[in-house]
Amino acid sequence: MEKRQDSGAAKGEGPRIVVVIDDYDILASGGTEPLQPLLAYLPSARDLRLNVIVTRPVAGAARAMYDLALQTIRDTGGSTLVMSGERSEGQLLPRLYAEQMVAGRGRFVRRGERPRLIQVAHFTPVEPLGARPGRAESSPPPLQEETYAP
Repeated sequence: MEKRQDSGAAKGEGPRIVVVIDDYDILASGGTEPLQPLLAYLPSARDLRLNVIVTRPVAGAARAMYDLALQTIRDTGGSTLVMSGERSEGQLLPRLYAEQMVAGRGRFVRRGERPRLIQVAHFTPVEPLGARPGRAESSPPPLQEETYAP
């Protein structure tokens, strides 16, 4: 990352770097700061072709937003996807609370835009060998955009 930043290369050159962190709440437990080495590069992540994807449960997310790395990602324009969770967790982003949703559904929030209801993915399960054919499969209800009053 330092070489990219120092080289002064044109914006968008070089391979894309993707950092995926699953269960950030576990990784950052005990006061560790696992993203500390990337903090200096997050403000210029777009120019450096650096993408950071962080997942964590909604439970405790309002408190986790005080984490330095998560604050930096949010402050530098990172997008957020809030999936199903309890409203009692409090306000996660300005005027956005978690809510109970169908599996795979969430509110996608990008800076300067209103939250959008999205479906991440829905795959029909593959029938295991020897399963009875013709069973009814459940699918999530269709997406319906809701009015969002800022």
